Amino acid sequence: KNAVDEIIDKGLPQEEVKKIKEIALSIEGIKNPHAIKTRRSGYITFIDLHIDIDKETTFIKAHDKTTLLEEKLKKAYGPKTVIIVHAEPI
Repeated sequence: KNAVDEIIDKGLPQEEVKKIKEIALSIEGIKNPHAIKTRRSGYITFIDLHIDIDKETTFIKAHDKTTLLEEKLKKAYGPKTVIIVHAEPI
């Protein structure tokens, strides 16, 4: 890795954004991952994304889905990954 990349913030490559979408879509009930923003600052990865969830899904089930997504993303990108998931009812 380039030492400068470790110092400055830098977005993840498009292949990684595609991987984030695939991880999100692997969870039943999550649709249309979009507005994905990523960056890496030093050794920490930041992921911010929006997902669509059926509006009839209970709050608890929607929360469970977002928690599972966070767990899968941390498994893929490391336990210190900072993740923000915005669940939108459709």
